[in-house]
Amino acid sequence: MHLSLDLYLLVLHGALPPEPWVREAHGHLLEVCPECREEWTTSRGGDRSTARPALAAPPPPIHPPDPLPADDEEISLADLDRRAEHHSTVLLNRRRAQEDLDRLLALPPAERVPRIETAQTRYRSRALAELLIDASRERARTDPAEAANLAALVPAVLHWMPDPGPADWPRALLARAKAHRANALREGGDLEGAAELFEELRREMAASPLDDAAARDEMVWLETMVSN
Repeated sequence: MHLSLDLYLLVLHGALPPEPWVREAHGHLLEVCPECREEWTTSRGGDRSTARPALAAPPPPIHPPDPLPADDEEISLADLDRRAEHHSTVLLNRRRAQEDLDRLLALPPAERVPRIETAQTRYRSRALAELLIDASRERARTDPAEAANLAALVPAVLHWMPDPGPADWPRALLARAKAHRANALREGGDLEGAAELFEELRREMAASPLDDAAARDEMVWLETMVSN
């Protein structure tokens, strides 16, 4: 997907949502600027060549921190400690997910789902599902078959996770993954397959709409690109 002037104008005039545009611009920036790519890689969990060894236990779950008081004078050290603990947990989950993604990328595509299904503690996190979607998006133009395979792994990852309760984020990730798989099929020339996936996704969203506005915008963006 190229960031053409026509697409920019569609976003500018409100015909397309801005969030996917920002993601695509970010992806292109990382492709062409080594310094930005290094900065982003480091912020997401460190240089892959110096990644920490695998952990024996699953990462701790991420619980949203309590909102901070509106008045800065009421913020206590305990508030800041909770924020710091939450940030550390996020980084730990992200680092472990990056290790899991690297392991999956090193496998032949046919071996990835069996590896996820037979693992005991690995390959079971929201962070990994998000990284798989990111990886699919990054490869859609250069390696659409790989992009489609990575997006198709998200259901397997989420299937083996603990029940998140009433949270809607698993459905949002599944919908985003399906949209990116459709985009990868389109990039690979399978326009019929892409159209079928988007039609299936539209039916699912009509039957049970998502609360996640950003996810809905991303799907609209990708479907518009497929349609065009």
